[in-house]
Amino acid sequence: MSQPIIDQLSVHLPGGQNIRLGLSPDRPELVKAYLDEADRLVYQSSRPVQRQAHMLCYQLLLETICDSCVPVHWRRLCLDHIYRPLLALGRLAKSNHQRLAVRRCYREVSVLSHYFL
Repeated sequence: MSQPIIDQLSVHLPGGQNIRLGLSPDRPELVKAYLDEADRLVYQSSRPVQRQAHMLCYQLLLETICDSCVPVHWRRLCLDHIYRPLLALGRLAKSNHQRLAVRRCYREVSVLSHYFL
């Protein structure tokens, strides 16, 4: 059951490719809509599925932030929204190992955003 949800999130969720490539830089509402739809899809899923889904959202936003081919204002918008999957991952973290992984993600965003933006 979990794999179809992840497949839907990573492949079929509207807007993921548009966000990653910055194809609609004049439509900032797409980022919020994408994250809202991801939250809706995994709302009643198991914790591992929710963690995986939020990690996919985090990775999509981070890759966009680091892509110099994407307009700068779009990358900054993604940076402004990357807190959502990170906060969700923090809420879902139950073990020390999971909390450490979330702290690493925060550190990764901090370092890479200063380099690419």
